[in-house]
Amino acid sequence: MAKRKKQEAVLSAEKSKVIEHIVEGETIAEAARLADVQPADVETWLQSDAVFVAGLNVRQQDQHRANVGRLRSLAGQAVETLGDLLQSESESVRLKAATVVLKSVSLSEVKEPIGSTVAKKIEHDWAQQRVFDFW
Repeated sequence: MAKRKKQEAVLSAEKSKVIEHIVEGETIAEAARLADVQPADVETWLQSDAVFVAGLNVRQQDQHRANVGRLRSLAGQAVETLGDLLQSESESVRLKAATVVLKSVSLSEVKEPIGSTVAKKIEHDWAQQRVFDFW
């Protein structure tokens, strides 16, 4: 937790705003506009500012965990509803409910965002990539 606070403290207000807008689902261009910065600046940060990338990764991972927690809290109610719908007199309703149940089984394959949240690690990875790109 202390590392996250320290990283957030070194991000400027505009970078923090861009991160929040990206996490909320805005495009890079829209996040830049809303934070009153140029999209090219955001692209530069994404390519060369490890602290910015780490901060973005932290927020995306936090958001993912929050979303998964919320979905899990709704799962019981959803399963009951699907169970009820599977007993419907309407064949099309039963078919749609059955389809949802079958598709849900594959949700365990959804991956959590895994980018590093440590700026030094991101810088190290970038440096290694530049060496490999050189050869």
